[in-house]
This record gives sequence, structure tokens and C-alpha cells, in this order.
Amino acid sequence: MAQRKFTWDYADVALRWDCRTTLHDGSPMCICSDVDSHQIASFVPPPPDPPQPPPAATLTVFPDGHELFDHILISALVVDRKITLSF
Repeated sequence: MAQRKFTWDYADVALRWDCRTTLHDGSPMCICSDVDSHQIASFVPPPPDPPQPPPAATLTVFPDGHELFDHILISALVVDRKITLSF
């Protein structure tokens, strides 16, 4: 499997996504951190071979990430796409 660490750099915003943890159902658990390594969000997309209907993806943004919500949301979509292509 491809490396499951991603970087989002846009203007003055830098986010780090670490999706190396896999949950019991096969879903990746992605943790978003800022440049100071503070966790600001988590994202759990459906597993690569989900049951039908697939479970909904879950994005949780913690209070420290609220001002970066737009960046977190867009970067989570990009991370989901990259993970989907790597399976």
C-alpha cells in the first residue's frame, strides 16, 4: 500500500494528515495536525470494500481547527481521493 501521510500546503496554511491507522472494519483513521503537531481534526472514510450500503464518512473538527475548517474540509476530500486510488 502507498504511504498514507499527506501534506496540505496552501498560502499560509499547512496541514498534515496521517492515515496509517486502520480501524477494525478496514476504514483508515486519518488524523489532521497543524504545523505545531496539534490534532485539529479526524476523518474516517468508508473502508475500501464496504458493505452495501457503505457507512458514511465522518469528519470531526476540534475547536482548535474551527478557523481552518475550509482547509480541513477540502484537504480531507483530497486525502479521501488519494486513499481511494491507493487501494
